[in-house]
Amino acid sequence: MTIPCPTPGAPVSMARSSDYDSASSQFFIVHQDSVYLDGQYAVFGYVTEGMDIVDAICESAQPTDDNGTIEPDRQPVITSVVIRTVESAAEETEAA
Repeated sequence: MTIPCPTPGAPVSMARSSDYDSASSQFFIVHQDSVYLDGQYAVFGYVTEGMDIVDAICESAQPTDDNGTIEPDRQPVITSVVIRTVESAAEETEAA
């Protein structure tokens, strides 16, 4: 079953091997239309702010293969993340 994206923003999905039950600690951000991924990976959130940072990472990335692999010493490092529930994001919008 394919569920359409309910919100603007890039989906954040769990990465896994070919085994559907292998997702653990890695994730990926879908930067461009990738309908071939629909129904294949679990989306657990969306980038709703900071897409300029996602764009900059993608523009500067130098993958070594068609799977998007980046050499370990060239991988971007996340220094902070803010996770908001749908309810808290709605409350922030209403307060603004």
